[in-house]
Amino acid sequence: PLAVVVPLTLTRLRDTLSRELDARMTAATASAQESLERSAANSRRAVEELVESPAMEDLVRDARTAPLRVIQANTAEGLMKSRGLTVLALFDRNGTVLSSGHLPARRGDPDPALFAVTKEKSPRPVPVRVDVRGDAGLRQVPALVTARPVDYGDVRLWAVGGVVLDDGLAQHLARLTQADVTLLSGGTQVAHAGSAAPPTVEQVLPLGNVASVRLTFSRAAAREAEEGVMRAFLLLAGLGLGFAALLGLLVSRWMTRPVE
Repeated sequence: PLAVVVPLTLTRLRDTLSRELDARMTAATASAQESLERSAANSRRAVEELVESPAMEDLVRDARTAPLRVIQANTAEGLMKSRGLTVLALFDRNGTVLSSGHLPARRGDPDPALFAVTKEKSPRPVPVRVDVRGDAGLRQVPALVTARPVDYGDVRLWAVGGVVLDDGLAQHLARLTQADVTLLSGGTQVAHAGSAAPPTVEQVLPLGNVASVRLTFSRAAAREAEEGVMRAFLLLAGLGLGFAALLGLLVSRWMTRPVE
């Protein structure tokens, strides 16, 4: 009976645990996607509030005659921090960086990758690679950015801002999904947080052609449950065989003694 029951029980248990894990992965992946969309929406709203602020209007008005003299290298940095952004660049209509909050040394140079966001027709933030300077020097990291024009008379400036996808985001997603979270850009690991004991299964959230978020979930709990059931059945089988052998021995002696 145990030989029949054990395989059927393990199969049913494995299916049940797999469905539960799939449901948890689906919910966690949806939560991660919503968190990314929420970050994008917050950055878009921050950029829109920035371009509509009196400070930006005054800046564009004063920059009408001499933008390179009025807009200083640290102008974008102050505006960026005031709005909770981690990426902000002010461009003229030709794509020259007038000020950069995330990379002040870029002032006066073009930034084609970031300025290309101004050609996007959708108002939604788009994933791009931006250059930032860290302890190891200049490196490229993925970011969600949006672009908005600022007009004053015949002068047009562009504010391109957003948020960097970094360790802070990875840690937030790891706490939210209870998974091992890895941010990848061009096949290179950009940020990592969380852990997942083997065996594992993965889900990948693509962010355009620029980056992706890999969520790794552990199947260790399901494996432990299957092994626990197997150990219980083996123990039951051992006890059953031992009891059967003892009972058979006692019965045989009880029957054979009168015959002898």
